[in-house]
Amino acid sequence: MKVSNSEYQELDIRKRAEKIFNTTSVLCPIRDIVAPLLDKWSISILLHLGCSQSLRFGVLKESISGISARMLTVSLKKLAHSGLIKRKIYGQIPPKVEYSLTVPGQAFTHQILNLTEWASEHAKEIAKHRKSTGFGR
Repeated sequence: MKVSNSEYQELDIRKRAEKIFNTTSVLCPIRDIVAPLLDKWSISILLHLGCSQSLRFGVLKESISGISARMLTVSLKKLAHSGLIKRKIYGQIPPKVEYSLTVPGQAFTHQILNLTEWASEHAKEIAKHRKSTGFGR
C-alpha cells in the first residue's frame, strides 16, 4: 500500500506528538520550557543577538523599538536563567556587560527563524481565514 505525502506527514506528526506526550520528564517541553520564552521581547532579543557575536545592554535597547529598560532587564534575566544567553561582565569602570547566545540559544534561535519563515509564507492565508471567521485584525 502506497502512502501519500499528506498521509505520511500526518503519521509523522502523530508519532512525534505521541513521543512528546509520552515523555517521562517532569517538565512539559512546550508549556514549561518553550512557551515562557516566546514573548515578543525575548524573540526580538534572541534575533538581535543572533545577528551579532555579542551586544551590550545599551545597543540592545536602541535596537529593539519600544522596549523599556526594565523589560529588557527582565527579559535578559529570563533568557540567561534558561541558559539561552550568557552574560559576560568586564571588571572595569564604568561596568561593561555583554550578552551573547549560548549553544542552546543558537539552536532555539534557528527554530524561531523557521517559525518566522513559516509565518511569512502563510500570513496572507491565515489573515484571510481569520477575517472570514470574524477574528480578523
